[in-house]
Amino acid sequence: MLETAQFGKIGNWRTSLDAIRKSPGNGAESLYFYEWAERPVILSEAYFTENLPESSSFTDGPALIQDIMRGVDSMFLHEFSDFNHEYLSSDGFRPHLLARLKDPGVLHHFIFWDFIKDPTAVAFEWHHFKGHSKLCISMLCGQNYDIYGRPRANAAVGPWKCLIDLYNAYTDHSHDDEYGQKLFREVLAWPLP
Repeated sequence: MLETAQFGKIGNWRTSLDAIRKSPGNGAESLYFYEWAERPVILSEAYFTENLPESSSFTDGPALIQDIMRGVDSMFLHEFSDFNHEYLSSDGFRPHLLARLKDPGVLHHFIFWDFIKDPTAVAFEWHHFKGHSKLCISMLCGQNYDIYGRPRANAAVGPWKCLIDLYNAYTDHSHDDEYGQKLFREVLAWPLP
């Protein structure tokens, strides 16, 4: 196992897409694909084959985990307060998230897609954790739901919209050996149609 590991600078979905728009054909698309699909899959696979430690053992891992959890804690305290007790319970969503963040591929994914700034993405992960598979599939098809499971009139936007577009592009085709498919199926364990 690698003794020291570091995430280093993790890209961001918005700046990556802006780079593609500003310089098409200059490698920006390859870098974007690497950042959203290849790197998280590589990190996750290395973690599960014990070639990389868990995220908290990366030199910058504890700070990244703390940032994610601080953001999600705040969201449940202020925006999802009805669920805060269940979130904090010993078998609740918070311990579940902390366990998932041990996988460096998942941590990279959450940072790249601005997870802590996106209540829809957090609501999706909550429903995924709760086993609401029909609702999750509906969300992955573009229907927007809140954390209560109520449909929202507004359409998905921002990083969540971009991510579900990628999800649908990679599940509509037979890409079983490609990184995009592996990210959704193996790293995130999202329901596939």
